Amino acid sequence: MRKKKIKHGLIIALVTVSMLLLVCFTMFNFYYKIQEREFVLQMNSLKDLSSQGASVLEAKLDGFISTLDSLSGIFKEGEVHDEEKIEKLKGVIEDGSVEFQRMGVADSEGNSWITNGVKAYIGDKDYFIRCMNGASFAITENYGSIIVDKDIFIVSVPIHDSREIPRGILYGVVETDSFQIYKNTGMDKETDYMQIIDRDGEYILRQQGINLMTESENIFDSIEKLECKKNLSEIKDRIREGKPLVIEVSRGDDERVVYFSPLHMNEWYVVTVMKKSDVTASLKYLLDNDIYILIGEVLGVSVILTVVLLSFSAKERKRVEEMNQELQFNEKVFQITSSQFSYVIMAYEIESRRLRFLNQSALTKNVPRIIEDAPQNLLKYIPQTKDTKQQVETIFQNMGNGKQNQEFYVSIIVQGEERMFQVQETDLTDKKGRVTQCLALMKDVTEEVQLRKKADMDQLTGLFNRTGGIERIDAELKQTDLPEGVVHAFCIMDLDNFKTLNDTMGHQAGDKALKEIGRILKQHFREYDIVCRLGGDEFVVFLENIPREIIEKNIRSLLKKLHLRYYSKGKCVEISVSVGVALAPLDGNKFRDLYSKADRMLYEVKQTGKDGFKIYTEEEGKRK
Repeated sequence: MRKKKIKHGLIIALVTVSMLLLVCFTMFNFYYKIQEREFVLQMNSLKDLSSQGASVLEAKLDGFISTLDSLSGIFKEGEVHDEEKIEKLKGVIEDGSVEFQRMGVADSEGNSWITNGVKAYIGDKDYFIRCMNGASFAITENYGSIIVDKDIFIVSVPIHDSREIPRGILYGVVETDSFQIYKNTGMDKETDYMQIIDRDGEYILRQQGINLMTESENIFDSIEKLECKKNLSEIKDRIREGKPLVIEVSRGDDERVVYFSPLHMNEWYVVTVMKKSDVTASLKYLLDNDIYILIGEVLGVSVILTVVLLSFSAKERKRVEEMNQELQFNEKVFQITSSQFSYVIMAYEIESRRLRFLNQSALTKNVPRIIEDAPQNLLKYIPQTKDTKQQVETIFQNMGNGKQNQEFYVSIIVQGEERMFQVQETDLTDKKGRVTQCLALMKDVTEEVQLRKKADMDQLTGLFNRTGGIERIDAELKQTDLPEGVVHAFCIMDLDNFKTLNDTMGHQAGDKALKEIGRILKQHFREYDIVCRLGGDEFVVFLENIPREIIEKNIRSLLKKLHLRYYSKGKCVEISVSVGVALAPLDGNKFRDLYSKADRMLYEVKQTGKDGFKIYTEEEGKRK
C-alpha cells in the first residue's frame, strides 16, 4: 500500500514537473514570440515616422529651390553684381521670409557677392560647376563653415539670361542645426543621424564627421564593410527601383537600424540611421517587467483552468491597451514633429468623405480636427475670398482620381489678409489598387507667388516682361482644343518714330511714351489677354480665344488710340504703331514659330508706310 502511494506520488510529481516544464517552455516561447511581434510593430511605427519626416524634408528642399528660382528672376537682366539687387536679397533675409541664413550671387566667372558683405571666388565649387553646366539646382554635402562655428549646406540654382543661357548662380546657405526634421521625436540623439543619397548610393547631403554609415564615399561601400542580413545586391536593386527599405547592420556590439525613404525629388533617398537599442528600449521595458507576471499567472492557471482563461484574457486586454498607447504616442510624436513647420497635413477618406487634420497650426486652430462630409462642410470653417469656393471644389473633384503628386492652389483670408496656399496631394491605394485615402500637404506660398509675379513684370510699363510673357503664352498655346471659328492671335507691335522721339526730346520723353503705350494696351485688351514688353519699343499681345472676324476690327481700333503726339521746345514728334499678326494654331503652336511669322508681317508693314497691320496667311508664306 505504501509502495503504491509512493509510486502514485512519484507519478504525480513527474506529471507535475513535466507540466511545469511544458508550461515554462511554452511561456518562454510565448515571451520571444511576443517580443518578435512587438518589435515588428515598433519598426513599422518608426518606419512611418521616417517616411513622414522624408515628406517634410522634401517639402523644405523644394521650398528652398522654388524660393531661389523666384528670386533668380531679379538677376536675369543687367549686372549680376548690382548693389541694389544684393540689398533686395538682404531685405528678404532680414524680414524672415526665407529660411536661409545668408545668400550669395555669382557671375559666370565664379566671383560671388554674399549678403553678409563677403566677396569670394566659388568657380571651382561643385555646385557652381553643376548649375553652370545645365543642372536645374544643386545641393552640397554639409560641412563646417569658415564664417560661423556651425555645419552648413548650400542650395543653388542657375541664373538664366533672356536666351535661357546660364549667366551665373544664386545660392542660399542653410545652417544644419536649423534643419532638424526629427526634433522632439526621440530621434534627435547624437547617435542618430540622417543623410540624403541618390539611387547609386552617392551622398547628396550627409552628417559631418565619420560614423558607421559614412566611412566610405558611397553608402553601399559602407554597408559592404558591415554585417547585414540582407544581400547587398538585393539592397541596391530595391533602392534603384525607388522602393522603401529597412535594414539592420552591425559591427561588434554597435547595432543600427537604417531606413531608406524615397523622395520624389531627383530620385533621391532620405537615409535615417538609429541605434537598435533606441528602437528596442521601450520594448525591453515592456516585456521584462510583465513577462514574469504572465508566467506566474499561467502557472497558477495550470492548476485551475478558469484562472488561466481569466488571466490570459486580462493579459490580452492589457496588451491591446499598451499597443493603443504606443499608437497614440507615435501619433503624438508625429504631431509634435509636424508642428515645427508651417505646413498643414491632411488625410481625406474617399468612402466616408471624412477629412482629418494630422497636425496643429495657426491656420487650423479654430477648425475641428475631423470634418465629416468635408466637400460640403469644410468651407464653413474657412474665411473665403471670391475664388476659394471654386478652388476647394476643384481639389475635392480631383481627389481619388488615381493621379500621384497633384498640385493645386487655394486663396484664404488669414487675419484680414488674402494669402495663397499650395496644396500637394497624393492618392493612397489598397491591395486591390483602389484609392481609399488621399494625403495632402498645404503650405503658404504667398511670398513666393508675389516674388515670382514681381520678377515677371516690366517695372516701367507694368506689363509682363519678356520672361513672364513667353512663359504664359507658351502655357496657353498648349490648349489646342478651341471652338470652331475661334483662334489665338499673336501680335508683334513696334513703335513708329520712337528713336526720333528719344533723339529729339530725350529718354525721359521715351519712357513717358512707353508708359502711356502700356496703359493704353492694358485698357484696350481683355483682362485675360497676355500683354508684354519684349524689350525696347517692341511689344507682344496674345489675344486668347478670339473669333477670326473680330481680330481686324480690334487692331484697327487700337491703331487709332495709339496716335500720340509729344511736344518740346516748339518741336512735335508723332508716335504710331506697326503690327504683325500670326494665328494659332493655324500658323503654329510655339512662341518662336508664331513670332517668326508675325515678325515677317511687321517688317512688310514697316516697308510700306508704317502705322498699319498685316495678318500672316498661307499665301504670304508661299510668297516668301
